[in-house]
Amino acid sequence: MAFGQSILLLLAAGAVQQAYAQDEPGTPSPLPASAAAPARMALPQKVPNRRREPVPLIAPELWITTTDYPMKAALDGNEGDIEAELFVSDDGKVTGCDIIKSSGDSRLDMATCRLLRKRARFKPALDEQRQPISASYIYSYSWRLPPPSLSPPFRRQGEP
Repeated sequence: MAFGQSILLLLAAGAVQQAYAQDEPGTPSPLPASAAAPARMALPQKVPNRRREPVPLIAPELWITTTDYPMKAALDGNEGDIEAELFVSDDGKVTGCDIIKSSGDSRLDMATCRLLRKRARFKPALDEQRQPISASYIYSYSWRLPPPSLSPPFRRQGEP
């Protein structure tokens, strides 16, 4: 008997046993449980993260510009990279500012937080139920002096 015919006979015998088992209640299943088709497991549904971080209302690159350079830091030629953590209230206002990474010049650090408290505004963060919550936002800025030929005139504080 050929291999293909053997397979057909086994399949036919299984179908007969199954039909017989369906006719007589209480008859054991023709196949052992280990040979039965594996149960399909439901794949977990991806649950969308409904939480949202604060979203700037205007582009963060507009919050600080070269014209905001503190005059004494500019005259001293000080530059630096800064990272600040802004604390944003549930109505989108900046309520606090901490320097995470200093520029190396306290005047640049203080000017950064002063300007961000004044200019940065947000759509507030949302919790999983889409309710406004307080959250924080990380802001990075590089204080760089423009080349002397492009330098804007620096204003003293209090001057128009």
